[in-house]
Amino acid sequence: MYTGIQMFGLMKGSQDDPEEVFKNIRAAGCSHIEPDIGNMSFPGSENLVWTPEKTRELLPKIHEAGLKVDSCHLFYLNPLEEADKLKALAKDCGIRKFVVKSPRELTEEKLQETAMVYMTLADALKEAGAELLVHNEAVDVSTKIG
Repeated sequence: MYTGIQMFGLMKGSQDDPEEVFKNIRAAGCSHIEPDIGNMSFPGSENLVWTPEKTRELLPKIHEAGLKVDSCHLFYLNPLEEADKLKALAKDCGIRKFVVKSPRELTEEKLQETAMVYMTLADALKEAGAELLVHNEAVDVSTKIG
């Protein structure tokens, strides 16, 4: 068994010394981190969401701190357009679990559309030995359709 931590928020303000953040996480007893990877940006997100390129750049520093990355959350408006980059991350960086969010609009039509996108992406990731997981929140599971 291992202990991991989701990185959203932990990297805020750490651009100058991410190695220190990684060392502190390891010192706290965690062995894995779960970054947020994508191309979406919003005010204050500069260090919160890493591009695939930034992830590759930081990976040696993560490993030097004694940490592993085998899962990540995706921040893409259309993650299916990024399937090749995500498959490369799976193959090259050992990321085996990619986590996506339920759509903001919880209508039957939008949920079906999103399910088709996610099933196609899951099939693509499977080719690289990875899987797709859906992260949900209370509003997602409490919404009734029909």
